[in-house]
Amino acid sequence: MRTFSSGVTAEKNKSANEPVSVLKMVWPVVNGNPAITLYFSDRTMTIGVTTCIANVINWAEVDHLLTQGESAGRSIADSQVELSNAALDYGSGVERFSELIGRYPLEAATATLYQWFGGASLDESDLTPLLVAECEPVEWNEQSIVIDMTLISSLYGEEVICRKITTNEYPNAPESSIGQRMPIIIGTVPGVKAIPVRKANRTEVSSIAKPGDTTLDVRDTSKFPSAGSLLLGEDAITFTGKTATQFTGCSGINTLHFADEEVIENISDFRCLCFDKNHPISAITQVRVGEDPDNSATIDLPNGEVVFSKTPRKRIGVDTRFQLIRFDAVEAGTTALNPANALTLDDKGVYATLNKTAHRLWLRQTDAMGALGEMGKTELRVEHFAEEKYNPDFVKVIVNGQVIGNLSKPGDDDKADVQGTADEIVSVIDNLDFPINVPTPTISASTDATRTEQQFGQGGTSGQRLKTTNVTDPMAVNSIPITFGAVSSGVIKAEYSVSIGLYDLTIIENVFPQVHLGGRPVAIWTQPVFNLPYVFEYVTSFTIDGPNQPASMNFTMVNGPASAKIDIINVSRTLHYNATVWASQSAQNTNRQGGINDVNINANLNVSTEKSTNGIVDLFDITSIINNDWNAFTNMLVEFEFTGSSSDRNVFVIGAELAQEFHTARYQATDQVFVDCVGLIDDGAGTVTGTPNAVIETVPDFLKWSVIVAKGLPASTIHTASFDAAATKFTNAIAGGYKVAGVIDGETTFDDLWAQCEFEARCQFFFDAEGKARLIFRPKNNSAEVDGEEVLTVTQGMVKLADNGVDMVKFTRTPKTELANTIDLKYARDYFKNAWSKDVSLTDAVSVGLYGKKEKHPTNEWELWFCRSAEQAQNVGEFWMSQLSAPSTLVEIGVSLKQMELERADIVKFDHPLGNLSSIFSEVLPGQHIVGSGRDQVQDHVMLALRLFPVAFLRENLSESIGISESLIVNIGFLFTLTDNTEILETLLTSFKNELSDSAEAQDVIEVLIDAVNSDSAEVADLFKSFHFTGGADFINSTEKVRASDGTGWGTQKWGNSYYGGSEVLVA
Repeated sequence: MRTFSSGVTAEKNKSANEPVSVLKMVWPVVNGNPAITLYFSDRTMTIGVTTCIANVINWAEVDHLLTQGESAGRSIADSQVELSNAALDYGSGVERFSELIGRYPLEAATATLYQWFGGASLDESDLTPLLVAECEPVEWNEQSIVIDMTLISSLYGEEVICRKITTNEYPNAPESSIGQRMPIIIGTVPGVKAIPVRKANRTEVSSIAKPGDTTLDVRDTSKFPSAGSLLLGEDAITFTGKTATQFTGCSGINTLHFADEEVIENISDFRCLCFDKNHPISAITQVRVGEDPDNSATIDLPNGEVVFSKTPRKRIGVDTRFQLIRFDAVEAGTTALNPANALTLDDKGVYATLNKTAHRLWLRQTDAMGALGEMGKTELRVEHFAEEKYNPDFVKVIVNGQVIGNLSKPGDDDKADVQGTADEIVSVIDNLDFPINVPTPTISASTDATRTEQQFGQGGTSGQRLKTTNVTDPMAVNSIPITFGAVSSGVIKAEYSVSIGLYDLTIIENVFPQVHLGGRPVAIWTQPVFNLPYVFEYVTSFTIDGPNQPASMNFTMVNGPASAKIDIINVSRTLHYNATVWASQSAQNTNRQGGINDVNINANLNVSTEKSTNGIVDLFDITSIINNDWNAFTNMLVEFEFTGSSSDRNVFVIGAELAQEFHTARYQATDQVFVDCVGLIDDGAGTVTGTPNAVIETVPDFLKWSVIVAKGLPASTIHTASFDAAATKFTNAIAGGYKVAGVIDGETTFDDLWAQCEFEARCQFFFDAEGKARLIFRPKNNSAEVDGEEVLTVTQGMVKLADNGVDMVKFTRTPKTELANTIDLKYARDYFKNAWSKDVSLTDAVSVGLYGKKEKHPTNEWELWFCRSAEQAQNVGEFWMSQLSAPSTLVEIGVSLKQMELERADIVKFDHPLGNLSSIFSEVLPGQHIVGSGRDQVQDHVMLALRLFPVAFLRENLSESIGISESLIVNIGFLFTLTDNTEILETLLTSFKNELSDSAEAQDVIEVLIDAVNSDSAEVADLFKSFHFTGGADFINSTEKVRASDGTGWGTQKWGNSYYGGSEVLVA
């Protein structure tokens, strides 16, 4: 409720004092002219020592400015006042007003409209402000000038709150950041997105890069400096020069890199802006790059930034590859035959030989290995074969002194049986001791199995992006060739092994592409199981029979249009040849004694051949020996020991090599930097909270900050009493009180911010007639919430009479389209995911039954941007459910200036015989102060707008009715004017009947009405229609009189007081 000076309070209700409007205009020093202050009115008069110049012709349209808006900064923007342009003395001699504003532009003036009462002993201190406005001329002529007046407070809300990032302040910011708004963080908020303010250039690898390379081929270097640092995968690379497509003088390429990997300029002080440094916060508690915490970042709180020692990146994938490592030296002490042959697997026809004599083969790997990536499984691969079985002997394998196993032995089928006979007749000398040589017989060798042929592995080459012929993509190719080595004669077939990976697929619906190698499908786009996503199904091997094996094959993509990036991990083939089988027979020797006799010899022979076995590949897992250390390969020693002396067979070692599985991560530069913050703090003087450097997190403090700090208005703009009262209610509303926690960003204006705060903090925030910012905590729509807070009872005696002699009272009802009875409030914004993480759901089943399901808020999407508390969200939801689950009853009342002290959000009681309203709790809504006009025959008065608390009106009033039938019918008749839905009416009437159980007469009346509703009684319907919300003759003791002006100008306004709120007479 507004208060006035003691003089105005004492004098405004006296009948001898007529209302007068006064316009004060103040110009600062402008165009070298001194500051001036002028007072205008529709008559010449003196207020204290101040003289009012009579140059106002018409006030009428200024009424629009005196309509209190729905919230701060959103009142009706402008209206007009007509002034005389006749020559008058404005303090510098006689001149027209149009000439005055030539020296003092209207745009520079501040205008204040005051209420004044003539004939009272008042001075300048008693001028009662109605509005403060800015002005600009609209049109003028010799007789008058029309000026446009705009409420200053209505302009507050138009401004965007957050500042822009500019190159003046951030000269190294990337183009994507320029023009973005700097965030302002309120309260404790996790996952606030930071904005890069340091540029890092990017390009892509154009061809493979190997560990130790000093040149890096890329697509474009034009945006990079002539020397500097790069990030590529896990490698930090320095370079000393560049060409158009190469970085030269590189060091730090330690892992294997492929085409299309992103190369990023490494910035040692890469900065991201977290908040506007003009609005400092308490702390940054956590930094994340993507989803991963980054504890290496430095927090620069004074500048609102986090600083990284290298450009932030996020992992976008992991590639698994294999590195083959060959032994490069024969260790001293080796006794095997031809040991150097075991250093390579390229030629299957050469090998080192082990046996019981040449029993030791030692191989060493001397090269230093760079760290190619994250290490996986490590295997020692040994390819070997043997002459027949050599049981019980074996070949032991030792790595760095640790026995890891034995070489596998040939299978049981590795043998050949040769059979034959020797028929000879010889003369034998008995009893003589001399040798007899038996000639070697002819033997026809046979075999019961063909030896499995030796195998040769050949590798393919790496590829790039692959497409179908009907796709236009300059970065992709139609085919990728794979070249093999020469094929020796005698091949009977070849087995092909294919290992590829496909990603970054571009495809349209209902297209099923395939990747072919040499015309054979090796990857097919298919749906493995119904309702699961489509994937590539890989064909990892195929066989080509016969000696005609291709020297090269092409990877192609068919059944397009489609394209994809292809990683060719391995393409190899195994060549199969017929086995070679041979047999030999030794000469037969015998010794005989005695004389010579003829001897017939029939010898049966069973001879085993000496032949080589199938080739065998043994794989030994030595992961534990390597132990994730790339340095473990340097000087690694592998020993093959032929153990035992029972066998004369040879073991042939074709070669040995190491296979290391490793994983490399693919990285991409990212602006996905997020911070957890404890937000906005007060200044060192405690301007907002009263405590220096305190965190600003309550609703009143937040709105104070928005006015004083963000908007830059004087601290005196805050209406302290209303803010203090609201602060108490916010504290008591829930445990711990209401808290604000969120981010102001983007193009958010003050209007947007204040409207959102009104919605989610159940409050009213507005600027009053004096330009003061006021804050009101809104009660739930229940009279119990406001009992005892009423400032006045508005009675019928205060209501003005209209021209037709009836009370200036009008009832309206909010439409059903503005109802909401099913609410899903979203809160706790997840800024990292850009989504809502929590919600609160409420439903009013009774309202749903009456009006149907209503889910929409009239102005909001049920989003709480500054709320992170479940209890607070629940409280907000309950408030809005009380407001919107049933229609509201609104009352517009004309009252005299005696009631001008009532203002928005005041709680009053309302008495009126219409509807038997008795002391009904009501909330004052934005109303209108009407300025009197003799020309338009309008008297000074106030149009009050009230919202009746629905529980009070529908339950308390009816249940407390004194049981008079006419009064009850009037109340129920009022309900019938609000809806024609008979089901709703019957439900309401039945409810009232249950509440009026102590009044038999009232119950009887309602019973009749229910029957009437059900029977569509025209008589009762007419009865309801006959009730109008107007006063009867019994209540009219006198009327206000209005007399027309004679058209020549203003007459004298007289204002008095009566039981009906006063009478006012305009006399010509």
